[in-house]
Amino acid sequence: MRIIKIVLSIVIICSFLFSFTACSDNGNKDVDRTEKLAETAMNINNININALEFQIYFYIIYNNFLTSTSGGSSSGLNSSVSLQEQTCAISGYTNMTWAQYFVNSTESYCQELYSIVSEAEAEGYEMSQAEKDSFAQQAETFRESVKSDAEANNQSEEKTLATLYGDDVTYEDIESINERIAYYSSYLTSKTVKDYSDEEIAAYYNENKNEIDTVTLRVAPIFYTTSITQNNPYGYPDKQTAYNQATEFASRITSEEVFLSILDEYINESVSNYYGSNDYTLTKNITYSGFSAGQDGKDWAFDESRKTGDVEVFDNETSYLVVFYISRDTKDYNYVDVRNILVKGFTDESKKKAEDIYNEWLSGTATEESFAELAEKYSEDTGSNENGGLYSDITKGSFVTELDEWSFDQSRLPGDCEIILGKYGYYIMYFSKKGSNVRKTLVEKALQNKLYSEVLKSAIEKYPYTSYKSVMLSVIP
Repeated sequence: MRIIKIVLSIVIICSFLFSFTACSDNGNKDVDRTEKLAETAMNINNININALEFQIYFYIIYNNFLTSTSGGSSSGLNSSVSLQEQTCAISGYTNMTWAQYFVNSTESYCQELYSIVSEAEAEGYEMSQAEKDSFAQQAETFRESVKSDAEANNQSEEKTLATLYGDDVTYEDIESINERIAYYSSYLTSKTVKDYSDEEIAAYYNENKNEIDTVTLRVAPIFYTTSITQNNPYGYPDKQTAYNQATEFASRITSEEVFLSILDEYINESVSNYYGSNDYTLTKNITYSGFSAGQDGKDWAFDESRKTGDVEVFDNETSYLVVFYISRDTKDYNYVDVRNILVKGFTDESKKKAEDIYNEWLSGTATEESFAELAEKYSEDTGSNENGGLYSDITKGSFVTELDEWSFDQSRLPGDCEIILGKYGYYIMYFSKKGSNVRKTLVEKALQNKLYSEVLKSAIEKYPYTSYKSVMLSVIP
């Protein structure tokens, strides 16, 4: 849900303080604090957002982006080079620099934030005392974190703040903005988070199944020559030949095993070599909107009459997709929390090591806490071994098949522990608990998002704004 994602920046920053160097240069140093305070970047409902405030909002957006994209590297951004000197690599935005992309993102964020705040103030909305106290505590924690990191890095707190939010920023500036964000979030929560009856949940689900459910498929692409690929040395056939290959492939498929056994007869060698195995054809828990097979392909895959073994061919404008239907997940089950200790390998030695760890747990207190300690000590699962082997709110299809089947066995009870042979070796599995119903949770979020969109649309229409791009760009590194 959107309002869950837009959280207090002090919480976000504390969680990754100094994980990344925000930029090679912290803004335009020819523009000092006095000038930034005097220049207007945006005006919404007669409220001025000065250049310094816009700079802070930019860094909130930018730092969140770095956190979610491995420092920008997974999206083609080099965080050590000026954003004004790099072309944005995100599809649909390659006609602009990264600086322009983040200016536009920050502008949209500010429009949303100030429109909602204006609406809340017009209604006389106030945060609860508990929320105010929580904000005060978070602000104090943030100051302590900045001070601690400044000492650890032998630099001033001012320099530490500049690393996070750009030059010329004070604690008071950040706290003022964070208080506004907290107020915004509190108001949205009051408007959009509510309890829904079972009847409301069922009614929404029945009308919007394709929004909630997912499907699992095998999808094999038979690429053909296009204007994009015609000069590339892939050896793709022309479109008609690719279609003939795809339809022949589809006509021979009688089971998932057959699909896999004849796959290499039809898939271009460069594709097979790129992936290295046929696992790439398995598309688990894909959503209706996420299935890139055109409207016909989406409708076919999510047709409620679809059954395991159905096969069809679809054109996605670069290839013919041979689609084998496996299953539909209606999400009518509970989330689970599990812990695991992975011992990699399939040798007798690996098996014995797993058994020794399991026996060490049994001979001790045999509690979840002791299991977590052993996970941190022994597990080779880098995704969880620093967190006691814990995976929370897991849904079906999240694990390799063997672990998935064990975790979602209907007879599974808290405290169950067992050694499972899986894809990467021996897993000592510990079942922690069942959570809420997945379908109910997803429907509640969808209903809340619907309310959120209505509240936001109304506020944005009510409060127009003006923006000054040159001022915005002046504070972007």
